[in-house]
Amino acid sequence: MDSVIKLLIDWALMAQSRFYHAAVLLKNKVPIEYTLYCNSGTIHAEAQSCRAYVQRRHQRKKVALVVVRIDAHRNLTCSKPCFHCTRMIRRHCPFISTVYYSNWEGALTKTTRLELENSHKTCFNRNVNKTGKIQR
Repeated sequence: MDSVIKLLIDWALMAQSRFYHAAVLLKNKVPIEYTLYCNSGTIHAEAQSCRAYVQRRHQRKKVALVVVRIDAHRNLTCSKPCFHCTRMIRRHCPFISTVYYSNWEGALTKTTRLELENSHKTCFNRNVNKTGKIQR
């Protein structure tokens, strides 16, 4: 898993963003789909990885999702999927068996798809009103 984390850190640093997030789907510990968070405010790295997997794969084999975020000093920091991504993973991604994410201490936390919970909403989602317009 250490080699996957090092690879994700390198991928996250490629993001043209102030946020350094990367996600990967692993099958038998081998990366099969990865994405970066693009700071567009619309889709997070974990959601994009799941979307790409569904679009490209016909067989829904069990996979693990790994999500990391790094700070400016290349240290792992909290990347627990937000409320919306958690809901999407629980409801629409039965092919995910295990979720790993970096926590505030810089370590990986392991959970199952159904045990994953989070009430955190991103700034973007907190600032979008019911009409879909950004509140200033």
